[in-house]
This record gives sequence, C-alpha cells and structure tokens, in this order.
Amino acid sequence: MSDRSLLALRLLIGNSMNSRQWKNLSKYFYDISKLIVGVAVVSQLANLEKINMKVVAIGLLAGICFLLIALFTDKKRGETDDD
Repeated sequence: MSDRSLLALRLLIGNSMNSRQWKNLSKYFYDISKLIVGVAVVSQLANLEKINMKVVAIGLLAGICFLLIALFTDKKRGETDDD
C-alpha cells in the first residue's frame, strides 16, 4: 500500500501516534464495522417478512467502509516501530 492511500487518514489523525494507539484505533474501526453490519444487515435478515434492501445495501457499504479503514490503520500500525 502506498503513502497516497493513507494521505487522508494521516491528515485526519496525524503521524504522532505510536503502535499501541494505532492498534487501538484499528480495533475500534473493526468493532464499528461489526456493529453496523450487525444492526443494519442481520436485523433486516432476521425479519424475513419485510426486508428493506436499501437498508441492507447501505449497511453493507458502511460496514465495508469501516472495515477498509480498519485495515488501513492496521497496516499503518505495522509500519510504526515505536511501542
């Protein structure tokens, strides 16, 4: 992954975080992605009589976005050596 793909994240968070902070941030984004998928997608699929596909699609997209952010922060944590 190049530095260009992490530019927005670096602008928002900064470069002053150590490895433990990056680890905690990536765990937070993983948990948020699981929560979004659980609430938006699984709750819709539990009620098979009335499934709103728009909610399922938006929930999947939001979950995937937070999962990608978690993967990027996890990659960034691997690049930092200070801990």
